[in-house]
Amino acid sequence: MHFPSSHRRSLSVTARIVEDSLDDIEKVLMKKDQVKSSRRVTDSFDNDARKRILETVARLRISNDEMFRHLELEPNVFSEIQIVRSRIVHLWAVLRDSKSKGLKRFGELPADVAAEVDRHVDHLLAILKELLR
Repeated sequence: MHFPSSHRRSLSVTARIVEDSLDDIEKVLMKKDQVKSSRRVTDSFDNDARKRILETVARLRISNDEMFRHLELEPNVFSEIQIVRSRIVHLWAVLRDSKSKGLKRFGELPADVAAEVDRHVDHLLAILKELLR
């Protein structure tokens, strides 16, 4: 099927976003990664609703795949290094903004608390720096 490459790229991104969102829904409903240090996911659906949603997700995934093939879309290709480095850069920016100096926009912290926050954030940054080697 022939249509402009800009439309083709946009629809490829749309298909990837659909796929990523369906992955997230499945992960939550299949109770993967429910508990982490910074996040808890609580149950909201009974088993019948969970099953119905997962079945609908499966149908959406099939339809998304069919659209992708029928419109002859090209997958977004990423190298591991692109993904890892982009996450590192993102984490670096988030962590730097989380130091006590960056938190001043929310008000002053007591000096002892600021020092403790900075100690933890600096430790995370030091470990993150290891990923750049």
